[in-house]
Amino acid sequence: MTWPKRRRLGLQEWGFPTAIIAAFALKGMHMMYPWQSAALEEGWHGDNLVYSAPTSGGKSLVADLLLIKALGQLRLNGMPARGLVILPYLSIVQEKADHLSFILGALGCSVKGYTGGLDEHTPLGVGGERVAICSMEKAHVVLDRLTLECRLGEVGCIVVDEAHMVADPNRGPGLEAALSKVLASRHRPQIIAMSATMGGLQTLSEWLQARMFLTNFRPVPLTEHVVFQGTVYMKVHGNVDVDSPLVRLRTLDRCFDRRSDPDGIAALVAEAEGQSVLVFCVSRRACEACAALLTDRLGSRRPEDLRLTLARQELLADMRGELGGEPTPGLSDCILHGVAFHHAGLTVEERTGVEQGFRAGIISVLTATSTLAAGINLPAQRVILRSFHQGPGPVRRAQYLQMVGRAGRAGLAQTGESFLMGRGAPGGQEWEAVSRLLVEPVPPLTSQLLPGERMNTSRQDAHLVEQGLRTLSTCPYSARTSGARSWVVHGAPTAGRLCHWPGTG
Repeated sequence: MTWPKRRRLGLQEWGFPTAIIAAFALKGMHMMYPWQSAALEEGWHGDNLVYSAPTSGGKSLVADLLLIKALGQLRLNGMPARGLVILPYLSIVQEKADHLSFILGALGCSVKGYTGGLDEHTPLGVGGERVAICSMEKAHVVLDRLTLECRLGEVGCIVVDEAHMVADPNRGPGLEAALSKVLASRHRPQIIAMSATMGGLQTLSEWLQARMFLTNFRPVPLTEHVVFQGTVYMKVHGNVDVDSPLVRLRTLDRCFDRRSDPDGIAALVAEAEGQSVLVFCVSRRACEACAALLTDRLGSRRPEDLRLTLARQELLADMRGELGGEPTPGLSDCILHGVAFHHAGLTVEERTGVEQGFRAGIISVLTATSTLAAGINLPAQRVILRSFHQGPGPVRRAQYLQMVGRAGRAGLAQTGESFLMGRGAPGGQEWEAVSRLLVEPVPPLTSQLLPGERMNTSRQDAHLVEQGLRTLSTCPYSARTSGARSWVVHGAPTAGRLCHWPGTG
């Protein structure tokens, strides 16, 4: 895409309050990238917006700025607009709440993140916070309640992060139903939907009646590698080999014997020479075992740094103070050597301490489960997938892009590196699967509210039926059935509002 010669890259050029500009500046954001300015323009006048940009490309800033603009407007009964931010996982709600609290605090706008505590109030309750941040499931309940109470008009903007989750077979139906009800509302809030790994972008934007924006911009270029039997291969672009996009690059420098480092993970981490490394592991137990292995292998190889040692001790002291006791077994020893593990089994205090330590460079190596790739802003110089399998099965294309997208830190490195560690010999079954993974497109989004497939198969779907949402389509998001026409009734059946879902002829 060729950008116009003149773009408004400074926030002051868009008329944002001085306090907001100063808050972003304290977070290191002084100027936008040209693509961010172009995307901001697409949603500036209140149109719904669907946009996609690579992980680490700066997607969140566009949504933040459009939310801030919406909060400055008056909505139902002349009241200041409110906002709802929908995130895919509870583990990232608090980080987003802290970020927006810092930015919006300068204007006196209250922000609250809802993480599932028993003592929580109802999100966007009467007289409550201006901006609520919650999971998809909680958001569905909130939007239902606001609709029943005739208060949906109070909401000026709804931000949906990782919008590709609408096609998730388990969690997608609730999000799809919630957005359908918003589209049927008389007082429609602006919908901002974003993702780094979204197929069928145009179809989704037509369903949401939204403007569409797409970019492949990354502030730091990414080089992708795989490792098989101690040999490093690099992904090359273009039709170099009809069977595989990989070319042999080098042999992994085995700085440890094979008995102590059988798959070469310690050697790959050691190559980074103290720069930040993020290692994705298949499970919580694998995270902890990998962190212990790296602590044991790398701890004695690194020169003693008094400043880092004191900083790690201080980090642990703060963590113990927050916990009122000792951290999870094994975590303290790892942190003292600049290594840590991160997964949902840790307490909020432990995860927060680990994340802060990694961002500050006190922790240089972090092992984590795939959940970390879904939204927590922890970029690293080098990202390693220790296995082709992540979670219950082989890594999917969208999941892979989320993970390797964490490689590269703008302003700190010129390139980012990713490594996927495979098993078996080159040319074998896993080699072929990895080769396909590196080049296959992201699957197109498909509706999860299809008759005879998902409807009435779970409590969630039964609830949707009770709420009056009826799907009369064969394929709302994509034309899987040739010649079919698809329609959806939004809201109660008595409302009679029909919205044509595109892509079906």
